[in-house]
Amino acid sequence: EGQLLTRGWSVSYEHDSDGDATLISLSIALPGGGVHTEVGVERPMVPFGAMVHIAATYDGSHASVYVDGVLLSSSPACPSPPCGGITYPSPSDAFYLSDRAAPLTLGVLQNSRRGTEEKHEGTLRMVRVMREAMAEDEVYAASQRFEHDLSSDPCPPGTYGPYEGRAPCLPCPRGSSQFHQGSQSCVVCDAALGLFADGEGSLECGTCPPGEAPV
Repeated sequence: EGQLLTRGWSVSYEHDSDGDATLISLSIALPGGGVHTEVGVERPMVPFGAMVHIAATYDGSHASVYVDGVLLSSSPACPSPPCGGITYPSPSDAFYLSDRAAPLTLGVLQNSRRGTEEKHEGTLRMVRVMREAMAEDEVYAASQRFEHDLSSDPCPPGTYGPYEGRAPCLPCPRGSSQFHQGSQSCVVCDAALGLFADGEGSLECGTCPPGEAPV
C-alpha cells in the first residue's frame, strides 16, 4: 500500500501468505514525490489475541520499525540522507481539502489498490504521535512501560527514565548524577572542573581534593 501513498505517512501490518510471519510497514511521503516504505518482519507471526507494542520512527534520514522494543528494520529513507521532512497535503495539491485538515485514520487501511477498507480486528490500547523521532532506548522504555501497565511512578533521584522520566528506571552511569526525581537523563560530571561520580546511581557529583583529578 505504501507505493500508493502520495502525502503523509502510514503504519500498517499484514500476515504473510504462509502464515509464519507478520509484516509491519512504515510508509512516508518525501519531498519531490518520493515514497519510502520500511518493512519489519516479525517471526513467528504475532499470535491472534496477543497485545504487542509497535513503534515506527523517522528522523529525517532513517526509517525504523520496532516490535516490543526490539528493532526489526532500519534503513536510509533516500539515497543521500538527510531526506527532509514528511510531505503533507498543501493548498497547491489538486485534492487538497480546504474545509478541513488532513484526516488521521486509526484502525483501518483504505486500500485503493483493492477498493476496500481493511479494518483492524482488535483493540488499540494506546496511540501516540510524537513531535520528534524517539531514540532506540526511548522506544524500548516505552515498550516496557506498556508491558508493565504504563506505570506512572516517577524515577527516584540517582536514576533516570528515558521515557518521560517514568518507570522502568535506569541508574545514572558512572561519571554522572541526578538529584531530582522524574528525570529523563542524568547530568554528566564535568571532569575539567574536577567533578566526578565513581559509581552508578549517584545523586550528585563529588569534587576532587586539591591536586587530584578524576580518572
